[in-house]
Amino acid sequence: MKPLPLDPNEGWNAYFADAAIHGGVLYPAADALITNNYPPLSFYLVGAAGLLWRSRPAFAKWAASVTVTLALFDALIALVAYLSTTAKLELRDIRNLETDERTALQDIEIIRAVGHGHAACEMLDLCYWAKSAFMMDFFYFGQKIKTGVLPRTACADTFEHGDITVVQLESNPRGRAKLLPNDCDVLIMQRYRPIRESNFGPLLARPGVTASR
Repeated sequence: MKPLPLDPNEGWNAYFADAAIHGGVLYPAADALITNNYPPLSFYLVGAAGLLWRSRPAFAKWAASVTVTLALFDALIALVAYLSTTAKLELRDIRNLETDERTALQDIEIIRAVGHGHAACEMLDLCYWAKSAFMMDFFYFGQKIKTGVLPRTACADTFEHGDITVVQLESNPRGRAKLLPNDCDVLIMQRYRPIRESNFGPLLARPGVTASR
């Protein structure tokens, strides 16, 4: 089994690469729940290459690796300083890799079964691999509310009256606070019930939502 890419940026890029290669919308309206401010060429290139690789997140990860390689000298200098302070943390992550992938696959299956294609994930890769529609980009959604592009009622419109059936949240509450306004997080916890807790964060579903067979 190939490693499962789980970096949030890879999921974001993969959604837009899919849109580019399948004739979808690359630049949603300003009041949409997702945002793209990147030039289009990279999405077409990654999308086309993804047809060959059969995994756009995997190709995005490979392309990123090539870019890093081009700056090898600077990376090596940074690596020495990095390893001196965080080597133990990285070693722990490597040891947990198999467990993390197994947990991710379980989360993905639940999102697929319960979300019915209408899930919103703070960790975008989970929703992408669950074949859910790109319902929301939590970071940009939160920024639009905080800057007044969207009204404060946008949270209620989205999570109370919208089509999102499952929500996956960041495991670290401090990380969540950087994404959405506090009242939005409170509303989510009030309107959705917890159905699973994993090391990637909680999964919540609307009351009455059941798994598909």
